[in-house]
Amino acid sequence: MTLKRSFALVLLPLIGMACASGKWGDPLSSFRDCAACPEMVVVPAGAFTMGAPDSEPGRFEDEGPQHKVTIAASFAVSATPITRGQYEMFVRATNRPAPDACAIMGAEGWGRTPGRGWDNPGFEQTAEHPVVCVSWDDSKAYVQWLSQESGRSYRLLSEAEFEYVARAGSTTTFAWGSGEEFCAHANGFDASTKSVYPDWPAATCSDGFVHTSPVRAFPANAFLLYGTVGNVFQWTEDCFVEGGYAGAPADGSARVGEECPLRTIRGGSWLNGPRGLRAAMRDRDRPIDRYTNVGLRVARDR
Repeated sequence: MTLKRSFALVLLPLIGMACASGKWGDPLSSFRDCAACPEMVVVPAGAFTMGAPDSEPGRFEDEGPQHKVTIAASFAVSATPITRGQYEMFVRATNRPAPDACAIMGAEGWGRTPGRGWDNPGFEQTAEHPVVCVSWDDSKAYVQWLSQESGRSYRLLSEAEFEYVARAGSTTTFAWGSGEEFCAHANGFDASTKSVYPDWPAATCSDGFVHTSPVRAFPANAFLLYGTVGNVFQWTEDCFVEGGYAGAPADGSARVGEECPLRTIRGGSWLNGPRGLRAAMRDRDRPIDRYTNVGLRVARDR
């Protein structure tokens, strides 16, 4: 498979190194606002061309048209998807009711399964795995709680911000470079997962995880962020608009409207093969939906 160049990227100069600074620092530094807050990494401002070119193998129609996005100011992003342990602190602090069901992938496809939820997704997890079975509505409640705990304004990423941080300066179909081989870079649908789901096509490599993996099990990208591709899809703020990016904002802000029956998810998951782990890949769900391969990541501005 020949990979195409998918965009040109211009970054403001990167200065500083990752560190637990305790406060907002230079790009690529990290901080934590409160004991219950996730580690946040400062992402530099920059510009990139969002979406996939018409020539990209595996491209879906709604991944275009390509358009330049300029993110004028640095912003902070959680170093990892929100973990099960972090989400549990929110649930306990707010007495949030347990979900009544979560959709699980079976032989016949997705099925809403009563009794399943973030604390019982149907497979083994630790506190360091990404939380799953959380809806967009759950995610919004979580960022509201983080904001109250920290005194800062936490939020979900916009879709443009998510692609920007997932690419982290890369210009290839796959964020880690050329080639489809993903098992050293991301948790996707591979030989390990095929051992449990034998009837589905899978990559021939093995990453060692059937379902979710710990959030730091694979290398961080150039922005020092873990799990922006694979493991779990992650909710964004954006409404999903049929027809692709025509009319989408060019400043990195979220695309929202009065009616928003679907919200965009990004990043791919443990149930996705190479096509679903491309940097431009996008999908959508209803705000009330919960799935065993969908979680969240948070952001905040300075």
